[in-house]
Amino acid sequence: MSTKHGKYIYVETGERDYVKIRVLKGREKETEKYVMTSVRVNRVPRGAQRVSKESLPAEVKALL
Repeated sequence: MSTKHGKYIYVETGERDYVKIRVLKGREKETEKYVMTSVRVNRVPRGAQRVSKESLPAEVKALL
């Protein structure tokens, strides 16, 4: 199970610190695919997709 239709991912920025990011599936470019939200969480919902910071494109990493 995951978040609703896989629209959001959680990026690990530190130990027990995650940022919620919206993923737009219809975008072709990698950098336009991710929309930053201002939500920081300590606990990720069960079944949500967790991604490491290193797996994101460089332009998105700079925004974190």
